[in-house]
Amino acid sequence: MSKSTPTLTQSGLLAVLLQRQRYVSHLARRRADRKHQHATVWSGLTWAWRAFRSPKLLDDSGLPTVRVSRRHTFLRVAPSGTAVHVQAKRV
Repeated sequence: MSKSTPTLTQSGLLAVLLQRQRYVSHLARRRADRKHQHATVWSGLTWAWRAFRSPKLLDDSGLPTVRVSRRHTFLRVAPSGTAVHVQAKRV
């Protein structure tokens, strides 16, 4: 009589393969969730950064405003009347 090869179920390999498949799909789901959470956090930070750094338009809406907030910027050119005269001495 010839000896038959056991099936996957009989040898227990089917349970091992199914467990491995569930584990891999679980890891993929966790990775996708983590990626989504990171994207949400960075989207919020990027939005806040762009809102903070964007130039502000003053009195552009046409609506009366009670208080206008002005942003302090560095002047590229000195305003008129503030010129400083430097006298050079002979060396």
